[in-house]
Amino acid sequence: MRRADGLMARWGIKTGPVPSALQVALLKKHHRQQLDTIDSRLHEVLGRKDATIAALKGELGDVHAKLKKFEELVFDAGLQ
Repeated sequence: MRRADGLMARWGIKTGPVPSALQVALLKKHHRQQLDTIDSRLHEVLGRKDATIAALKGELGDVHAKLKKFEELVFDAGLQ
């Protein structure tokens, strides 16, 4: 028994058979696919976030312009 196996057994960690190189390669491929899927979803979310921020900035600019116009009208009316 290897020393690591003895320590793991003492700590109550069950060890299984060592996976083959093919199994490890398949697991790595599967994990890479999962990471790629997560990455693409993250980019989609970030893209929507950026589009939302841009739309909100546009709306804020419109509201600011309307308030500025209203302020000018009220100010002009108050002077007369």
